[in-house]
Amino acid sequence: MKKPHEFLNAIRNGQEIEWDDFLQVMGKHAVMPSTICRIFSQTSPFAKKTTIHIEDENGCESLETRFPQPVPVIDRISAAVAGDSHQFAVDGSMLIVQSCTWSHPQVAVSWDGTTWAPLPETDLHLVIVENMQNFLRLRETLSLIKTLCGIEAREDSILFAYGAGNAAAKPCNARYYRHFSSVNCLFDLDRGGIRTYGTLKRLLSPEGMKPTFLIPDDAKKRLNHSRWWLDDDELRYIHTAKNDHPELKPLLDYMHHTRKKLEQETYLETQHG
Repeated sequence: MKKPHEFLNAIRNGQEIEWDDFLQVMGKHAVMPSTICRIFSQTSPFAKKTTIHIEDENGCESLETRFPQPVPVIDRISAAVAGDSHQFAVDGSMLIVQSCTWSHPQVAVSWDGTTWAPLPETDLHLVIVENMQNFLRLRETLSLIKTLCGIEAREDSILFAYGAGNAAAKPCNARYYRHFSSVNCLFDLDRGGIRTYGTLKRLLSPEGMKPTFLIPDDAKKRLNHSRWWLDDDELRYIHTAKNDHPELKPLLDYMHHTRKKLEQETYLETQHG
């Protein structure tokens, strides 16, 4: 036994423990031997291992509260009880989607991480938009991807999904994305955007799909005018990302050369002139 809760559990269950080890472990957690000797007593003070009497029930309960038994972590709920919900992902997922033919966005939901509803209509092309402002300015974003990003699909065959950061790349989302004719990523031209794109590539590979990273035709000009600089860590990431994403090499080379990055909200400024 090496942890306080293990000793306390053994004492509570009437099991023998090594008293000296108990004192040493509790001392490492700022519980003085005098406190232990007030709360507990040895059945046999001469035996190496002995059962322990609880002399002060309130004191014992206080230690049990301070050093609780670990909670078996099997899902996000039990992880939250254990003190760190981020150990597990949420069971399901949710995506806000919008078509230019709809009056307002809709929600696609997976309650269990497996089944999605509603499923998209057939022959639709998905565009995942990283930034909310671009998602809300649907008409301008639609114009951008068709005039500068090479999207040739009909407007009514394009479905936009709002996917901020890693939310777009949740593993269960692949079960939704696979229903589209193509998956396109309108992400920032920075480390976060490239990283999320890479995660999507890995997720969609088993589905036989390859996402497309949307790059405006005038990306070099935009990067030249950008006021956002890549720091040294970001530059190293951009350099190594060329090996993982050779299809993005011209973009990544130019980002590395200029030491610049670009947030897609600036696309909207250009749209307004």
